[in-house]
Amino acid sequence: MKIRYIKHSTLIIESGGRKIITDPWLIGNFRFFPARPRQVKPEELQDLSLILVSHGHGDHLHAETLGKLPKQARVVCPRGLKNKLIGLGFPDVTELSPGEEFLLPPVTITAVPARHPGRCLGYMITEGKTVYFAGDTVLFPGMKELASRFRIAAAFLPIGGVRMFGLKLGMDPADALRAAEILNAQLLIPIHYASGASVPLLFSMKGSPEELLRKAGPGLKEKIRVPAEGETLEI
Repeated sequence: MKIRYIKHSTLIIESGGRKIITDPWLIGNFRFFPARPRQVKPEELQDLSLILVSHGHGDHLHAETLGKLPKQARVVCPRGLKNKLIGLGFPDVTELSPGEEFLLPPVTITAVPARHPGRCLGYMITEGKTVYFAGDTVLFPGMKELASRFRIAAAFLPIGGVRMFGLKLGMDPADALRAAEILNAQLLIPIHYASGASVPLLFSMKGSPEELLRKAGPGLKEKIRVPAEGETLEI
């Protein structure tokens, strides 16, 4: 399984002859987030098999990017988002609830819970090995059940510590370290950070890989991988 880290929550996963992208955001910006270049353009992804959308916020369901991706790609999303994605031109959209599966042989996608405003999912992507794409979530008790159900080769966990009006809406580095322990993940790979987004008293996202590594104790630090933008990992 090859996984290319693009930026924010966007990964390109190649496994079993399939090419999958998560929360594609490849162009433009969204609200508080400054526009920044990405390592891949939508036009380079005409062979996409599947698009995974974790939830409906604009930095995860980015309409401008989705409008430029190939419409033959199948889309998986949480319930309630199908009509929006059909409206963006995708005829083959499957809504899932936690615990449900989507099969794209030889790859299996399992929807798992996430805790974030709106209808949200994480995904387990399995083809020989299993990787966990958490999307955008806070630490939640159900992660213990995920550890019992899946042997997780790599967990892609948000570390930005998103706060809105002071309320934590996403994991920060300390939460991600705790989650990696609970999940018993063989690797922890941080996502959803370094946006440069901050509006005093309203919105902030300050977590960083440096803080993640600084707070990691012995035994856990060795499991952390921080890929450069555009870097491909072999899982």
